[in-house]
Amino acid sequence: MRSTLKNTIVAMAFPACMLSIPADAAITQWIATAQATTGNVTASDNNGAGWTFDRNAGGTGVAYDFGALDALGDKPVDGATVEFLFNFENVGNSITIGTVGGWSPGSEKNQFKLEQWNNTGKFGITLEGISDYSLTTDSIFDQTVHVVFVRRSNGEMDMYINGIFAETHAAKTNWRMDGGQGMLGARSTGTSDLATGSMFGVASYDTALSAGQIASLYNAFSSSASNSLTWGGTDDDWTVPANWVESSVPVTDGTSDVFIPSGTANFAGQLDFTGGSLLTVNGGILRQTTATSESLGFQGSSRFAVSNGGELDAQVLLSINASTGNSLSDGTITTGRLELSNGSSLTVSDNALLTADSGQSSLDGGSSITLNASTLAFRDLSLGDTGGTPSTIGIGNGALLELDAAGLGTATDVITISGQSLVNFPSGTTGTVFIDNISIVEVEAMIATGRFGLGGVRYVNPDGYSLVAIGNGVEIGEGLQVVQVVWGGSDADWSVGSNWVGGEVPRIAGEDDAIISSGTANYLGQLTFTDGSLLTINGATLTQTTAGTDYLRFHNGSTFAISNGGALNAEVRLRIWRSAGSTISNGSITAGQVEVNDNATLALGDGALVTATAGRTLLNNNAWIEVGNGATIVLRDVFLGAYAGFPSFIRVLEGGTLQFDAATAAVPTDVITIEGGSFIDLPADTTANVFIDNISQADFEALIAAGKFGIDQTRITDLSRYELVSQGSGFVIRGLSAVEAQGPQVTVIGFNAGAELEILATGLDPATTYTLYRGTDLGTFPDPIQSPVTGATEQTFIDSTPPAGKAFYRLEWTP
Repeated sequence: MRSTLKNTIVAMAFPACMLSIPADAAITQWIATAQATTGNVTASDNNGAGWTFDRNAGGTGVAYDFGALDALGDKPVDGATVEFLFNFENVGNSITIGTVGGWSPGSEKNQFKLEQWNNTGKFGITLEGISDYSLTTDSIFDQTVHVVFVRRSNGEMDMYINGIFAETHAAKTNWRMDGGQGMLGARSTGTSDLATGSMFGVASYDTALSAGQIASLYNAFSSSASNSLTWGGTDDDWTVPANWVESSVPVTDGTSDVFIPSGTANFAGQLDFTGGSLLTVNGGILRQTTATSESLGFQGSSRFAVSNGGELDAQVLLSINASTGNSLSDGTITTGRLELSNGSSLTVSDNALLTADSGQSSLDGGSSITLNASTLAFRDLSLGDTGGTPSTIGIGNGALLELDAAGLGTATDVITISGQSLVNFPSGTTGTVFIDNISIVEVEAMIATGRFGLGGVRYVNPDGYSLVAIGNGVEIGEGLQVVQVVWGGSDADWSVGSNWVGGEVPRIAGEDDAIISSGTANYLGQLTFTDGSLLTINGATLTQTTAGTDYLRFHNGSTFAISNGGALNAEVRLRIWRSAGSTISNGSITAGQVEVNDNATLALGDGALVTATAGRTLLNNNAWIEVGNGATIVLRDVFLGAYAGFPSFIRVLEGGTLQFDAATAAVPTDVITIEGGSFIDLPADTTANVFIDNISQADFEALIAAGKFGIDQTRITDLSRYELVSQGSGFVIRGLSAVEAQGPQVTVIGFNAGAELEILATGLDPATTYTLYRGTDLGTFPDPIQSPVTGATEQTFIDSTPPAGKAFYRLEWTP
């Protein structure tokens, strides 16, 4: 498996503090949060004074002990984090934020740089005496900024700016951050790469902090309000001044931030945070209660951070509107409904629980929830795309999406999705995402209708996942564990690595999936997807050409999905073999021949077009093509085989079009060759909606008479109960529900004077030969009654030796 790199962000606009120096209360909140965060080793604000640096006045760095992180003090090498809060000037030279011991701290030290050498204007990491690594994120000068470096257990180094992931440095893949004695504002000597400005706080953690924990730390530190008020720790009324440390009730319109480290603050009625006010619930509880419809709301730049066992309770509605950076980490949110709108975001991590148990919760207008190692419990959920911007719930490893059984009903009621919004699983999820109160069948149905995504891409093939029933739910993972490789969007050669995002051509023998969302990928020669590799064409084109007999093939569990006007072109043959679930919706396939074989399927949805231009279309051994409403299949010649007795089908549903190429339509018996129980199959209740093109009614009736068509997978040989209506170069076929039943009727007259039983048959066709058979049960009719009759419109049959007991009679005929 190739290693996948996180996206880098160039010149990203990170949220900055409004004040050049944060309020003392904000630093106090940050210290409390840092000291309560898992794995904390040190957290200091230098007794509230911070540190000041001035390279122009002969200043130096400040020694700082980061404590034992990776490897030191018998600590395992399993991840570490360092955190800096500072405001530095642009001095026109290399600037070090802090120096932290790395691999063998005596010989390798990590300089975390605000300005990388030689004046790159970017953040960076320097290994003293070894190498300078420039990052892609722009330096941030003359602003209070919160920067976190995280050494992951896999050896990668992530950087977060103001609570938001910025990038992963991947050029060096085996970072270490052992800690120990280091330096602030300079390299380890304390006399070079000096900073000018202020550092407000530093912390280190003997663990790789999660995105949610980092967001909580930033939220605790950043303050745009003029003051921050702290709950006194009682279980009492929010509106009583004496319950606050500062003896003042917060005004949450941008005037006050709120910090609740312990106790329970109760608020009755509407409570809105606006104007940039920040709510930090770090170990305490905010409980908003109401008897009517008041909500707990966060608007615009206002946001919340719940952590360290904290709780946020909103009885009716928690409303988050145009508010980003909200976080729930190692805490609980309980509400009747949750609404995120206008691009709002919420990160839920570290065994947190969010429950919305009353009505339908919603995400809309590009809003998102990111869930890792935590639980989301909804009664009902809607993902909207107002403004054409999709909303997403991203579910990572160890997450649980719980759907309340009381509101479950059917799968379509649980999650309603508009446009391109998704419930999304990351590539590489391996059986650790759990969905509760839903069956495997319902999960598969939701995947098949595009209600789930994989790696941010709508996914419609349930066979690509591992689904395991556990209790009332389903554990879900990406069973094939492949990497998604995305086409760069140009009209160019598939086989050139630079045409793919990441610079590598996808390996499609089970290792990678290929996604083509714009442009045209051209492939010369044989192209084979096998062993579970998938192809997604969304509004783009894949064209496979050849100078010989090369095929475009999907084998052994590999499938494709075409949508949004996408096109798949195969010059000689498209072969789908042992591959369940390939689909087309509003897209096209053009191939010389189409072959579907050995339990493979191809489903055509609304707007789909499949054209076989050169040779015979072949289906065999329990393979089928379904032509749905609004779909068309154009065939030059058809062979439907039944290898080992397993029939194959082309099933044309209401609203579907089966079109025979005009060049071969003159010889209908050559157009369709059928073996065993195979059929061109029509639904039983067709009501003037299946269109058969480029074949005459007489030729089609001959095909019916030859047993080459079926109704609901039952072979038919006459059209007496069907009606054909001419339309252009073809006709519409009407089925059982549209035409009154016609044909022979059989009536028992009774015994004549000679004790013979007379049976009258009416409605006969003079051109047809009829025989009446007798049996003593309904299973077999072995005995013919008199000679066959031809040339009559009605006939009285005489049974001269009726049995003494009961008898049953059946009229049979042949064209």
